[in-house]
Amino acid sequence: MLGKGLDKFGYIGAEVGYRVRTAEPSDEYRYLLEYGFNVNKNIYMRAKLDGILSAENADSSTSINAANLSNPLEFDSGKFELATGWNFDKNSSLAGFGIELTFTREIYGSNILQGNNIQFGITKVY
Repeated sequence: MLGKGLDKFGYIGAEVGYRVRTAEPSDEYRYLLEYGFNVNKNIYMRAKLDGILSAENADSSTSINAANLSNPLEFDSGKFELATGWNFDKNSSLAGFGIELTFTREIYGSNILQGNNIQFGITKVY
C-alpha cells in the first residue's frame, strides 16, 4: 500500500497484493488505484480502479457447480468506481456524519456476473 497527499490537489493511492488460498478457489492477484480530492470543505470526489486476477491454480477436482457464475473457482474482475460525498459542517448537529453516492461499472472480467451498480451510504468519521 502506498499513498501520497497532494495538498490542494487531493491524494493518490495504490495497493497491490496476492491472496493465498489453501483450498478450492484460485489464489488471486489484487490491485487498487485511487485518486480523490475535496471540491470544497463539504464536498469530495473519488475515482478508483479495482481489480482481481486469478492465479489460475484452483483445485479442479472439487464438486462446485461450474455453471454457477456467482461462485466460480477462478475469475478475473476489474471495475471502475466514481464516488461523491457530502460531509456535514463541524458545527452542525450532524458533525462527523456524511452521505455518499457511488457508481461502479465492471470494465473487464471472466467468470463473473457483470453489471453496473449505484450505492447510497451514510458515513461517519471518528
